[in-house]
Formats: sequence, structure tokens, C-alpha cells
Amino acid sequence: MRVYRDPDTGRLGPPPAGVQPHGLCVAEQQMLNRSDEGLQQRTLPGRGVAVDLQGRYQSMAVATVCAD
Repeated sequence: MRVYRDPDTGRLGPPPAGVQPHGLCVAEQQMLNRSDEGLQQRTLPGRGVAVDLQGRYQSMAVATVCAD
């Protein structure tokens, strides 16, 4: 979770005008990666298949708290 905390008041809220929110960090980009490149599948007993997704194919919710 990322929030903006005003350094003077300590209150949580949106960044002040002119402050750009940071983009996704590397770990978040990896989480949202939907590429199957480099993923390997292995056959399980009983005709099942397993794939180590290496942290990919996750989802993320983004919320913005506004004065209104």
C-alpha cells in the first residue's frame, strides 16, 4: 500500500498539486506481468500440469482518497 503523508501535519491524503505520484515499482510490474515467456510446465501424476508462475499473473487494486 502506498499513501501520501503530509510531512507538516502527518495527515494522509492526495499528493499536493505539482507532485507526481510514483509509477509502479519493479516488484509491482513483475506481479502484473502476464507474459508466459520463460515459464516451464511440468507434468504431474494423474495427467495434471503445474507451472511456476514466478510471481506473475497477480492482480492489484488502486485507490485514491480525495477530499470529496
